[in-house]
This record gives sequence, C-alpha cells and structure tokens, in this order.
Amino acid sequence: MTFHKNEISLIVKELDNSKKVLEYREKDNVNQTQLAILCNVDGLTDDDRKYTLPVYVEMLGGSSNSILFDDVREKNSYAYYVNAIAKPYDNILMIYSGIESGNENNVIKIINKSLKNISKGNFDIDKFNSSKETIISSIMASLDNPMGIINNYYAKELVNSLDALEKIEKIKKVSKDDIINVSRKVKINRMFILEADNEEDNNK
Repeated sequence: MTFHKNEISLIVKELDNSKKVLEYREKDNVNQTQLAILCNVDGLTDDDRKYTLPVYVEMLGGSSNSILFDDVREKNSYAYYVNAIAKPYDNILMIYSGIESGNENNVIKIINKSLKNISKGNFDIDKFNSSKETIISSIMASLDNPMGIINNYYAKELVNSLDALEKIEKIKKVSKDDIINVSRKVKINRMFILEADNEEDNNK
C-alpha cells in the first residue's frame, strides 16, 4: 500500500483592503493605554513569507534593539513596551504597545513614520544585520532542544520548510531590497485602543 500525502494549504485568505483605517476605542479597568495595530500583508511570495518577513518584523519591533523600541520608548519614553509579531500564513502583522496615558496619538504617528521609512529604505543597516543574526541564532538554538527539533520537522512536513542550515543560508541572503519590497506590502488595516476608564486627559 502506497501512502500519498494530501496537499494542505495553511495560508489564510488575505484581509479585505479598506481605504480608511478602522479605529476602535474602549475603556476598561486597566493601568495603561493598550494599543494594537493590525496590518494586512498582501501578495507575499514563499520566500517573503518564510525568510524576509521574519527579518522585517524582528527589525521593526522584535526586540529591545528594534526600530520601534528605540523610537517609541528609548528616545521619547511614550510607552512601556512596543513589539511587532507576524502571522505569515495568516497574512497579518500586529504591532502592540502599552502606552503612558495621553501618548497614544504620538505613538501611532511614530509607528506610521517608521513603516514609511522602512519602505523608502531609510533604516539602520546595523539593525538590519543584527536582526538577521538574531534569527540565525534562534534557528541554531532550536537544534539544541527536543521541542525545537520536533517543530523543525513539523515545518518541513506542513509548509515544505528547509532544513535548519538551509534556512540560515536563506536568511543570510535576505537583502535590503527584499526588506523594502516586503515593507511595501504591509498596510495598516485597523487599530484597537483600550483606555483606562478613570484616566485623565493628559493633553489638557
């Protein structure tokens, strides 16, 4: 008896593009304003999805060495944290932040500016190289524990992923132009802002 593996597509349909960014605001018993920005990422190639987008997200908001962390927290002290994560097979990217009351509009402006700067190629090449090194280190670390090895095998079976060393070579080859190309596929779709119900308007 011959086993035939059924082809399964794990890629979710892209979000509908809206001409206007949708904004939702709510109040609750929270200590700080919570911001979540949902971006759709349209037209990704297989290499975009597996190699370029992870580097882009790491550089944008993946760590304390990221563009958003520097611009939002370190330079301006507007937020307690700011991060970006991608769900490449869902065609979405999320930016989320815990913000000092009254600073959400400033944070949103910086995020918009950062997204535009990357799409124009205006970013620190050292951050770009550091982001690739971080991802490569993570891949290497995954080979040192059983769960990481299992996840690598799952990725090979489910999404036809490469072996770890082949992935590393692909990450190394991600170029500045690749990042610019992917960044132009990222569009803010909607924003969610959760404010403290007892906070005062610090802008007054």
